[in-house]
Amino acid sequence: MTPPLGRAPGPIRPRLGFFVWALGLAVQLVCVSPAVVQAQRPPPPATERAEILERLGVASLQRRDYEQAARYFRAAIAAGRDHWQIRQNLGFALLSLDRCEEAVGELELSARQSPAPRSFVYLARCYERLKKPGVAIHWLQLALLRLQELAPAEQKDVLGSLGYLYSAEGQHAAAAEAWERALALGDDPEIALRLGRAQRLLGDARRARQTLTAIEPDRLSRASRAVRLDELAALDRAEGRLTDSIAALEEANALEPSAQRHHALGLAFGDLKRRPEAVDHLERAHALAPDDLGYAVALGYAYKDAGRLADAARVFEGVVARDPDRLPLYQELGYIYAALSDTSRAVEWFKKAIDNAPRDPRPESDIAEERARLQQEVARLAKRFEATAYLTYRSSQRQPSTGSGGAVGGTLPSQSGVEVAYQPPVIGFRDERIFQVFARLLWNFRPESLDVDDHSLQAGVGLRYKPLRTQNLFVSAERLFAIGRDASDDWLLRALYSWEHHPLLGKPDWSHWNYTTVFADVGYFVERSLWVLYGEARQGVTFRIANQVLLTPHVVVDARYQDARGPTDSFVEGGGGVSLRYLFGESRYEGYRGSVELLIQYKAGDFFNRQRGASDGSFHGLVLTGVLRF
Repeated sequence: MTPPLGRAPGPIRPRLGFFVWALGLAVQLVCVSPAVVQAQRPPPPATERAEILERLGVASLQRRDYEQAARYFRAAIAAGRDHWQIRQNLGFALLSLDRCEEAVGELELSARQSPAPRSFVYLARCYERLKKPGVAIHWLQLALLRLQELAPAEQKDVLGSLGYLYSAEGQHAAAAEAWERALALGDDPEIALRLGRAQRLLGDARRARQTLTAIEPDRLSRASRAVRLDELAALDRAEGRLTDSIAALEEANALEPSAQRHHALGLAFGDLKRRPEAVDHLERAHALAPDDLGYAVALGYAYKDAGRLADAARVFEGVVARDPDRLPLYQELGYIYAALSDTSRAVEWFKKAIDNAPRDPRPESDIAEERARLQQEVARLAKRFEATAYLTYRSSQRQPSTGSGGAVGGTLPSQSGVEVAYQPPVIGFRDERIFQVFARLLWNFRPESLDVDDHSLQAGVGLRYKPLRTQNLFVSAERLFAIGRDASDDWLLRALYSWEHHPLLGKPDWSHWNYTTVFADVGYFVERSLWVLYGEARQGVTFRIANQVLLTPHVVVDARYQDARGPTDSFVEGGGGVSLRYLFGESRYEGYRGSVELLIQYKAGDFFNRQRGASDGSFHGLVLTGVLRF
């Protein structure tokens, strides 16, 4: 901080008695106080006494005895000597004593009497210490208007300080402009370092690198050398040069180890998928700064990426306990415990995430979409039983004896059926892998009627497993029991796959959305050595008729292939139709657990026989299917 010049204005009258008296005071300068001055006999005239008090204050400033200087200046003012410069000097003394609130009053009075730029600078210093950067910027901007009245070193100091204040307020463009003007007055590696950072934050990577590489590291302090390497590492990382970024960060960390640098190294190693190094550095960052929850969150995600899910859960739970407003971590904990097959705790955290909706600052549409997704997660995890019942009517007796393959499959030709599945706790749902025990009863109708064909009654009991996390593929083994004379006693091994490109309800503000489904069913009858393949695809558009009612016009194609005798074993058909679906069973924590669907389609197709390779007849007609799921 540049001290004030302290030159008292006005002439000094040459009186011999005055100089003799002043000489005596000068000899005792170190120990003289205003009270002593006033006690001198014979005292000088009041105006001369006030002037001497001011000069004593200036001498104290030059000796950096700011407490004594403030007393002299106040005494001079009390004695009648009051002008803008003495107020400025008093303000500077109080500022140096860190008595900023007192200093502000004196400096503002000085500025009103005479708009001297140095008063503006001192005021800016005061307000910066008082944690009022916006006001500090205001006074420095006023100083800029009269910058030429200051010495070059002071001009550079004003511009440098203004840049720091702009930067602290996030005004990086204004900060860079101020620092560029400061550097034009004289080279300064510390200011150049800050300019390079501002240029990087402004997205001007080329100029930032030029500024930073031009700085001679030896001219910087040890801490600033480390900061320069931090900035170069950030530029390298943004440009995808992760190895160079890590090298710069490790060099910076060797100069001055810090939690922030270990954190940055952890993130860089994470980007390179080097999970152990990422965890190591983030653990160090957390150990060095245990109160920084941002470091703790980063460590939790590193544990998760490294497959250390229990450690991730422990860290995230600790963060939420200290800061309950870390809302994304609630559902993160739900997914982690689901992956750990701890279904009860997963459901608990998903429910807490749903309860957090009123505290979520995002738009309502985003909140509603996420709530619906979490409700579906709770429904999937909490369910133990599920059932499907379907019934199909075909208007032509020449049509195949199959219903909607997407309901329970198409390897067994059946127009109607009921299936019940049980999902046991713990082993039933493990990290998106599903295990079920199921039983079903299938039958057909007599041609052109809804009378059950008793000869077609078929029962089955089996086990079903979804081995993949991200694909909806089920494999099953089922024992078939013949009830009707046309049914089978056999073992059926199956693989069922489905793919959907459509949300169940879309986003809350959607009125319609795409509807695409693909279903495939491959079965092998062990005792008959018989392969059967079935496939179905639909494409359409879903319209939201009401909150729980969906209408989906679509086109459909399906086919069944069987490598055995019989003209009706294999066919291909296609057509169009409409699906009307009503959803039910929603609760606070669970999404719609059931639905009733009416499927109206008109299809045309052909039977074919693989052995002869010739068509066995075409067919067409109305196909009505009702499906109940819960």
